[in-house]
Amino acid sequence: MKKFLLFSALFLMFLLVASGCSKTYVTGFHTESNFAYPNSNVTPVGYAAGASSPACSLFGQKFVTSDMQDEAVKNALQAKQADILVNYIAFTKLSNFLIVNCTEYMVEGTAAKMVIGTQKLK
Repeated sequence: MKKFLLFSALFLMFLLVASGCSKTYVTGFHTESNFAYPNSNVTPVGYAAGASSPACSLFGQKFVTSDMQDEAVKNALQAKQADILVNYIAFTKLSNFLIVNCTEYMVEGTAAKMVIGTQKLK
């Protein structure tokens, strides 16, 4: 009986230590993913979402880099074949399992096509 209780306690402790945790934080609200020309016609295409590849490390969390941000926006735009992402929300997802920590950057917003106008501005 004592061996069973000891084994059960060790197994429960292993489950607590081995369980992973994942948290998602809102990084910010953005108006546009890249520069929209003043003389351009922007037409919404629809909802788009994209994510970067997770960046993992041992014994510490990685920071979100500009490459991760660009990759997430590019993936969202490719899904809708659009030129710009407008009014989008950015998220950072932090996951850990034992000593492995992963960071992922995600975006959700309205994808739009942008056509530069040909009229002359005064």
